[in-house]
Amino acid sequence: PDMAFRTDLTTLELEGQQMLVSNRKPFVAAVPAFQASFDNLKEARQNRALAQRQVHGPNSFKQQVMAWYQALSLDALPPTFRDQMPKFVASLGSGPWMSGHRFGDSQLDVLAIWLGQTLASRSWKASVFLDFYMYSAFTENPGNQCYLHSSKRCGACLWTCKHKWFPPGSFYLPKKGFMSGDQSKPCVMWSEFACSQHGLETMFWNFGFKPADRLWTMLEKVLEAHKDENQRSVFDRLFDEVTWEVQQKLDPWAKQI
Repeated sequence: PDMAFRTDLTTLELEGQQMLVSNRKPFVAAVPAFQASFDNLKEARQNRALAQRQVHGPNSFKQQVMAWYQALSLDALPPTFRDQMPKFVASLGSGPWMSGHRFGDSQLDVLAIWLGQTLASRSWKASVFLDFYMYSAFTENPGNQCYLHSSKRCGACLWTCKHKWFPPGSFYLPKKGFMSGDQSKPCVMWSEFACSQHGLETMFWNFGFKPADRLWTMLEKVLEAHKDENQRSVFDRLFDEVTWEVQQKLDPWAKQI
């Protein structure tokens, strides 16, 4: 029957005008601050470029956190939107943000979103949950999201991306970003070595029930200490730091390697 679906519509009032807007899938575009250039884009797709792990400047981790915060904090919005947003938004969803076509480190990407949303959520009157969507073959940087998994799952994810068939034009990827010379394979290829021992679940269990500043402080410490080294992932470096803290409590005379 010719019947309009209206159960999800809520009245939005802007500058004296009323309109009906769906409260199921509101959309917010948040632009990341990350705009690094890479001499070796293949290295960046493996989360192994030093330019992805800057501690200072416009591409630093802090700037990515603040970019998310400023986009999603009600305090940063004009008064009209500040009053209306809680009526429409019950949860937020995100996928690759600065690790899509900007080719940032996907591990730093999800941590920046996590911390940025934690800060922004304080301005909302009610809890706003964040859902993060992971893809084995995201259109802008296929396979890179696999590095959010721990070792075995990461390898399986990369295998899935590599063995899928994709129609021409499925991906938005510059020529120098292809891992194969003939540009036939858009996924991150031959890159299982870049998988982390520890995945996002390890980060959650170690930081998810702690104050946000613990993760932020420890991460910036790790980035500063290893700013000239890219052989190990951010997740693994963070886990090393957590392990070192525990070891230090058990043995105050222990030395960090």
